[in-house]
Amino acid sequence: MSEKEWNDQQLCAINMRGHSVVVSAAAGSGKTSVLAERVLRLIEEGEDLSRMLVVTFTNLAAGEMRSRIHQRLQEAGKKDARLAAQAEKCAFADISTLHSFCGRLIRDNFAQAGVSPTFAIADEAEVAKLQQTALDEVIEEALADSARRHIVLKYADRGDTEQVKTIVMKIYSRAISLKDPAGWLAQCRAHFDDGAFVDALFEEYKSMATQAARQAAVYISLRTDLWRGHGFEAEARRSEAELHATMHTVQTMTSRAAYLPKVSVIQSNVRGAPNKGSHKHTTSANKCFEDLRYWEGDFAAKGTEELRQTAEDGLLFIDLTEAFMHRYARLKRAKNLLDHDDTMHFAIKVLACPEIAARYQEKYTHVFVDEYQDINEAQHTIISALCRGNNDFLVGDVKQCIYMFRESNPELLLRRCRELSGSGLIEMNTNYRSVPPVIDFINDVMENMMTEQAGGVRYTGGQRLAAGLSREKSDSGRCVDIVLAGRESEDGEDTLDSIEAEAAQLASLIHGLAEEGFAWSDIAVIRPELTTSGPLLAQALRDRCIPVVGASAGDTEFSELAVFVNLLRVIDNPTDVPLLSVLRYPHYGLDERDFARIRIAAGENVPFVQAALAYNRDDETGRRLRRFWEQIARLRRMAACMKLPDFLMRVRQEAQFREYALTSPGGTADEAIAAFIQSVAAANPRSLADVLDMAERMQPEREQPDPKTADGVYLTSIHSSKGLEFPAVILCGLHKPINQKDASGQVLVGRELGIALKIKDVSNHIIRPTLHSLAVTRSIRHEKISEMIRLLYVGMTRAKKRLILLGAGSKLTKKWLEDKAEGWQMDAHTYFDLLMPAIRMSGRNLEEEVRILPPANNGAAPESSAQRLKELLDAAQACQPAAVFQRYARSGDLGVPSKVSVSALKRQQEQPAALSPQRPPAEDDGITAAERGTLMHRVLEIIGLGQKTEDEVAAEVQDLAASRRIDAELARHVDAAAIARFLRSDLAARARAAQKCLFEQPFCLNMSARELALADSDEAVIVQGVIDMCFIENGRWVVVDYKTDRVDLGAAAEAAQKYAVQLGLYSRALEDITGLPVAEKWIYYLSAGAAVRL
Repeated sequence: MSEKEWNDQQLCAINMRGHSVVVSAAAGSGKTSVLAERVLRLIEEGEDLSRMLVVTFTNLAAGEMRSRIHQRLQEAGKKDARLAAQAEKCAFADISTLHSFCGRLIRDNFAQAGVSPTFAIADEAEVAKLQQTALDEVIEEALADSARRHIVLKYADRGDTEQVKTIVMKIYSRAISLKDPAGWLAQCRAHFDDGAFVDALFEEYKSMATQAARQAAVYISLRTDLWRGHGFEAEARRSEAELHATMHTVQTMTSRAAYLPKVSVIQSNVRGAPNKGSHKHTTSANKCFEDLRYWEGDFAAKGTEELRQTAEDGLLFIDLTEAFMHRYARLKRAKNLLDHDDTMHFAIKVLACPEIAARYQEKYTHVFVDEYQDINEAQHTIISALCRGNNDFLVGDVKQCIYMFRESNPELLLRRCRELSGSGLIEMNTNYRSVPPVIDFINDVMENMMTEQAGGVRYTGGQRLAAGLSREKSDSGRCVDIVLAGRESEDGEDTLDSIEAEAAQLASLIHGLAEEGFAWSDIAVIRPELTTSGPLLAQALRDRCIPVVGASAGDTEFSELAVFVNLLRVIDNPTDVPLLSVLRYPHYGLDERDFARIRIAAGENVPFVQAALAYNRDDETGRRLRRFWEQIARLRRMAACMKLPDFLMRVRQEAQFREYALTSPGGTADEAIAAFIQSVAAANPRSLADVLDMAERMQPEREQPDPKTADGVYLTSIHSSKGLEFPAVILCGLHKPINQKDASGQVLVGRELGIALKIKDVSNHIIRPTLHSLAVTRSIRHEKISEMIRLLYVGMTRAKKRLILLGAGSKLTKKWLEDKAEGWQMDAHTYFDLLMPAIRMSGRNLEEEVRILPPANNGAAPESSAQRLKELLDAAQACQPAAVFQRYARSGDLGVPSKVSVSALKRQQEQPAALSPQRPPAEDDGITAAERGTLMHRVLEIIGLGQKTEDEVAAEVQDLAASRRIDAELARHVDAAAIARFLRSDLAARARAAQKCLFEQPFCLNMSARELALADSDEAVIVQGVIDMCFIENGRWVVVDYKTDRVDLGAAAEAAQKYAVQLGLYSRALEDITGLPVAEKWIYYLSAGAAVRL
């Protein structure tokens, strides 16, 4: 059936029978084709597709695999009826992701799983909402418990418990990836009262000491050679003796009860010897032992005491995590929902039944799993239960395990490789993607960088890439470039200057590739991280006349969504890159000339945010900036007192995203923002920071455009580039620092060593590490560096003909040129810190390999986005409507809005007042009447209906301000007396006694334009509104709308009549949605303490 030529490794993988097989498939080795071919050959030999299970990593990969198998079977079926019948089975074959398979398994065995057969899989927004609810309830209960409250507040940030919730979710994420989450948490609990665990910490220390001694040995050997070379033989022998003594000290550490000595290398000055050089080597050797200093002394006593000191806090976090798990499970059960993690754990529960497991093992004669390096322990447990022990075919590559944030565990694939190394391990390392010079470079770098300790596997033998393309046919020109250009920011993070400089250099390199004959679509720009910088970098390239595509590039509707999210970031906490992205947006209209003015006025070393805040010149740039910062200040106040979905709608409105979308091609850009706001409303986050976290989680899920059909330079992250290939690749941003967030913090979660805490002395404001936290930090850092090495491998192996490695810098740094000892990778802070020493260690001349270029011209094309928008609008105004538009048949519907708020309807249907000079909306010490109303509504929603005195209300308001649930500056404007008076009112008493009471209840109501008196049309209009308070009394609703209008007590009844339409719509909505009648409608004036029934 196949006419393709296969190499020996591929044929072995396709044809091996009778036992389990693990294929270690390097990048570009054709693993997908091999897996599909093996399936097809087995079917040709008489196997049945319906008795095969094929598991892929993504739905897209599953669809492609199904399509490939179906197409080949359909073609062969023209001559063979059995194969034609097999082709018909493709649509129902078990070819899917593991999550999808587990969902089907649970439905088929719902009784054993203990779930309803009608369960649904919760979407991301629903999961976020339920998790947030569960977290809020668990933390609130802990705060209400005097025995636990002080611990929660110890880890809170000035009363804000978000940091506590983050820690709980970190522990939960690790636990849920394991086959027995409860068992792992119990094990972590035992660590705090288990002397044997100190033994585990001692073994970690001994590993650290051994590694340090081996690193030090390199420098001592250099010192010895230096002395011996200058004729100081006796001193050289003494230096060797010092080295042996150090190694002996480490090797004789056998008991955790031992008093750990100070491990170091003695400085030896020798008269007449080159002491300057020897001093450098001695200093480097002693530096290797710096991380061991804290461990010296009575290790066992110190370790036991530290575990005792952190036990109370650590056990509380385990309690909170367990409580969250139970509460979250209960909330899902109430809605008959499962999340993706549930599908794993209920599948494990089902397959724990021997009879069910045996049934599935009998059903599947062959089990295929792709991308095995990316599975976690729970998924590994499921796959093992489905296999007979000799019928699994696993494909993976440890070198491409880059999804550690999903709790992937590459050790699972390595373990399977070791188990089958005698007969069932096949190493497919022939790369048919890249030209030989690119392969040579990758091999030279990786064999000096990737080891078992740093990367997970030693890059030798079958792990090295072998060139599958002809060396004679490859281009004779330069295929690999390493480029240092421009100047990086002080901390290596993305700033205005660094992004602009990078874009300028990228443009120069891209134009150079175009001159070599590469089309735009041949070129990919791949960067380690593009969450905030992607749209900004893409726009900077477009301004330089380079078309850019890719989800990270913002060439779809996500461009406006990215700017919208960046605007939220500026409101929350402005930093350079989000601010620059927002200021470029047409509504604000700043361009490169404005940025140059700002930079010149502030000087080079001032962060751009500070420069933009300080710019006070009386020119157009200054005026635009002042308007911008005034709007940001206003929105920041609103964020503190408005419901988040309403606030996001306000941001969308004030920045005119919808208006801009109408002038964009397709006009769909605003839809992504609207969908995002709907997701936020469903998730019900507590703060703007939660919204930004939600946006961050949603980022990796954005669909990438197909690079095969994209007409432009493809901008993507390394994670998103996996599985893709391009004739030319620029791997940039290599000066970026490593993200060490998981290795810092007060509570750390390790893969093997569990939950570790630092000791926090609140009274003295001191946080110090513990032996446990140091060990976990080291473990996490090892994992992070290993993943960085694998990310580099993935990024470089996307290139077919040309590979350019680009980062900011003006010179080769000293640390890149120094001799390196074993484990040197763990000292890396950037990708270049890994690349440059490896290039030098390969024997390549680093000075010759690296091109150091001057900063490229940062000037962009003069036409800015704002100018292009202006031209579009001018062109639209110049058009003659009659020549462009035909008469719309339903002209009566023109002007009818698709949505309208209740407030807008109230204003429209009020009788117009006589024209007279009107005073603008009053501001009281910086707060408008609208802001005051929103603030009072927010406070009433949060504090509830319990009777309180004025002082008690004021105290609660201060607590809300301290916990950042309302803006601290606005808190002084809350009328505590008015709220206390309302809580003592008859309406509040009735609401407290009601069988159900709702606050701030949003609704949507579908009505016709004619019913709303908007037009003589039956066009549907969605009416949106929020009911302040409603409660059920005797089976009927009572609706209450409280107002902050300042009215006299005697005039309240008359003033309330203008709200009749508004409350009528509220009543209509409640009756339509719930089926219960509305008995009463009330307006309550907070300032006057007056209740008026309508």
